[in-house]
Amino acid sequence: MVAASRKQTRDLARILPATTADSPEERDRHLRQLADDARKGKGNTKGGKQRLQKEQCAYCKEIGHWARDCPKRAGRKGSKTDRVKVLELDELSD
Repeated sequence: MVAASRKQTRDLARILPATTADSPEERDRHLRQLADDARKGKGNTKGGKQRLQKEQCAYCKEIGHWARDCPKRAGRKGSKTDRVKVLELDELSD
């Protein structure tokens, strides 16, 4: 609860200059800066998390594989491509 309150206070402090600007030009400048920061991953993005790169693992954050193929994940028997699919057939009766 305290962390959410702190985040809300930080977000409001970032918005305050745009809402209290004396001139429309100054207000627009502050609003553009807020929009640029949001696009660059600063400010109040989802949990403050940066976007992952194209081939970056969401589990260990290393580049070169995805989370489903991460060698650092515990309890894995192998990736989906390593598993063998088996089809069992019932015996045919004459």
